[in-house]
Amino acid sequence: MIFDADGLPLEERVDFSGLKASSSQYTFLKREERKIINMADHVITRSKKSVDIHLGAIGVKFAPKFHVVSNGRDESMFYFDAKNRDQVRAELGLGKNDILWVYTGTLGKPYLVEEMLALFETFLSRGNQGKFLILTRNPDYLKDRVSPESESHLIVRAGAFADVPRFLMAADLGMSLRSPAPSLAGLAPIKLGEYLLCGLPVLVSREVGDTEELLEDKNFCCFYEKGKEAEFLAWFENLGPIHPETIHKFGLAHFGLKSSIAQYLKVLDFGGEG
Repeated sequence: MIFDADGLPLEERVDFSGLKASSSQYTFLKREERKIINMADHVITRSKKSVDIHLGAIGVKFAPKFHVVSNGRDESMFYFDAKNRDQVRAELGLGKNDILWVYTGTLGKPYLVEEMLALFETFLSRGNQGKFLILTRNPDYLKDRVSPESESHLIVRAGAFADVPRFLMAADLGMSLRSPAPSLAGLAPIKLGEYLLCGLPVLVSREVGDTEELLEDKNFCCFYEKGKEAEFLAWFENLGPIHPETIHKFGLAHFGLKSSIAQYLKVLDFGGEG
C-alpha cells in the first residue's frame, strides 16, 4: 500500500479554507491520516520539509517509508528556443528593449497578485520599459486591481495549456509568489519548474517546500521579502546576461518529467532509498 501525501492537505484547509485545527472534523481527519501513514508500506511526499512535519507527529521510526518525488513537467514541451522567443515577442508587440515579466496560473489572495502588480509599477517608475504577461483562466480577478498607470503595460491571456511554454520562452522573469502559511512547507510549486525549464530567472517566496534549499545560492533566483522590494529590483536590473540553456539544464535535473518518473519508479519497484 502506497499513500501519496501530496502536500499537507489538512493544514492547507486550516490556512486557506477556514477549517479550525481545534474542530472535531480536523481531529477526525488527522487521526485518519495517521492511520493511513501507519498502514502504508511507502509514503510519497513533495518536499523534505513535509517529511519532517509528518515524522514530528508520528515519530522518526517511520522515516524509512517516506520518499520525496518531484512535480515534473514534460521537457519536450517546456524548454528554451530563441526563434520562438523572437516570434512571440513580435506577436506581443514588444520592442527590442522591452522587458517581459510573466505569471502563469490561478489568481487570488494567496498568490500575492497585488504585490506583483505593485512591484511591476515600481519597476516602470524607475524608467524601465516593459510588459507584464499574465496567463490565467480567471482574469476577472484583476478587475479594479490594476492601476491606470500600468494597465497599458499589462497583457492578459487565457489560452490553452499547450500555448503556455511558448509564452514563457518569450519572457525575462517568472513570478512565483505565495502568501506565507505553514502548509506551504509541503508544496512543490509546479509553475516554478515550468519557468526554469523555459530558461527564466525567477522571483520566488521563501518557506515554500524545499525551494530555499534548492535555489538559495543560484544567481538566477531572487527571494521575495515584503519591505525589501528595492533589493529585488536592484537584483533584477543588474542581473546581466542570462543563459537560458544553463537555467533549463538546472530545471531539467530537478523538475523534468523523466526525473519525476524515475523517482516514482524507485518507490513502486521498492528499490533503494527515498
